[in-house]
This record gives sequence, C-alpha cells and structure tokens, in this order.
Amino acid sequence: MKSYKVFVYQLFAIACMAVAGCKEEERVGLQDAPDKAKVAIMNVATPNRPVPANSNQIMGYLFFLDNRQLYSQSLVTNKTTGYFLTDPGARSLRIDSTAAIINVAQARATVNTTNLSTEAGKYYSVFITGKIQAPDVVVTSDDLTRPEAGQAKVRVIHLSPDSPSLDIAGTVEPSPAALSVLFGGNTYKKTTEFKNISPGFYRLQLRETGSTTPISTVTTNNQTAPCFFCTGTATNEFTMNLEGGKIYTLVIRGYRNPATVGQIAGPLSVGGLINLNF
Repeated sequence: MKSYKVFVYQLFAIACMAVAGCKEEERVGLQDAPDKAKVAIMNVATPNRPVPANSNQIMGYLFFLDNRQLYSQSLVTNKTTGYFLTDPGARSLRIDSTAAIINVAQARATVNTTNLSTEAGKYYSVFITGKIQAPDVVVTSDDLTRPEAGQAKVRVIHLSPDSPSLDIAGTVEPSPAALSVLFGGNTYKKTTEFKNISPGFYRLQLRETGSTTPISTVTTNNQTAPCFFCTGTATNEFTMNLEGGKIYTLVIRGYRNPATVGQIAGPLSVGGLINLNF
C-alpha cells in the first residue's frame, strides 16, 4: 500500500454536500480503484446580478453526470467537490445553476453541458469560472505522479476573465535575487504543465506577461499553506510556503477591474490548492 494521501482540494468545507444516491461517488480509497477515473469540480464563478443583503439565496451549481445527479446540495463559489471516482470513458457533465438553500426546492436552469473524456486511473479537474449564468468550463488532466526528490510540483491556471496574459515571478526567501518568472505567458482558461521547483517560502508577484511591474492583488500574505479564497488588503507582493513532496495548483482568479464588470465580482488574487501530498 502506498503511503500517500489525496487532499480534497484544501478541504473547503464540503461536508455539507450530501450525496444524492450516486453510487459512482466515493471519497476514500482513490488509489485503490485503478479501474476508475478521478474527477474534482471547483467553482470560482461570480454572480452576474446583485443579491439583496437580506437574501439567503446564494447561487451555486448542481451537477449531473450522464443525467445522474451527483450531489443533493449545490456547490457555491470558492468550494470544491474534491476528487470522486467515476467510470472512465466519454461522459456528459450537465451543470445547472440554482439557489443554495438547504432542503428547499429551488428553480434551476441548465447553464452548461461539458463532454468529459476520462481514462481509468487518471485524475481530472473541472474548473467553473466566469459568470454563474453563463460560465466557462475548463477541464484539466492532472499529472499527480510523485515530484522529484526534494522538490515541490506546481502548476498555474489563469481564471481571471478580464485579465491579459500574466506571469508569476518569484524567488525563495531570504534570497536577495530579483524575482524571476516561474510561470510565464498564462492566458485566460489556460493551464501550465506541472513543473518541479525547489521548496521554500517564496516571495511572489503577479505581472503582465513581459513586464517587470507587479500587479496589485488581494492575496493573503505569509501563507504557510496555500489558501484558495484569499482575503486581505491589496499588495504588490505576497509570500507562500511550497513544501517538498506536495503537488500544488496555483489559481489566478477574480477580476482585475471588478468595478467595471457590472456585477458582484471578487478582486484579483492568487490562491492555492494542494492536489496531492506524498
């Protein structure tokens, strides 16, 4: 038995999502199911209309795999299902938007249908971004093979709808060296390949591709473990601890100019997910 563990995408409190009779869904023994594909769904979409302050109608999504409902409660923004097991092959994932009110039937509308092509034993992520009523869906194949000895394995996905091509530059503290580009040329809905990097506490900046001028983000500083939904004051530089033996996805999310989007929109930030810990 291999002594490694799948993180449920940073454990974003999905315990409240009850399984609605889905025999395919399984949360344990992912490595013990070589005949199954492993899929995780992450919601970073933004409401496209204001919600009254006294309303409890938080918008989320219901998911149907080949018309079989996966969960009884909708997945709200900044949450994840974590990896679940499913039969490999060509599958259809239907996404319905709805209000997330527990035990209350709500009107819903289909906003996206995505074809999934999966293979047994492999991992995949489905990222939902853009506006809730007209979301963009990005499917990635997740290379969760072990990092090189003494290294962390990291990739970046760009999910900021109004941002241009972006670079992430950084250096390990306390190095006085100038920040160099670690992941360059990231465009909207694109994902870099995983790469091995030296572990450590990194000083990081987000920049437009080719520029050395940092872009201000609302990203939590001094992250001992990457946070996905980051809060705090705007800053041109932030720090994040990337540990050896772990596999990370760094997510560029939110809007660079939220005031001009014409909707509720989170500001630009860089968050992190731990995919796997060896």
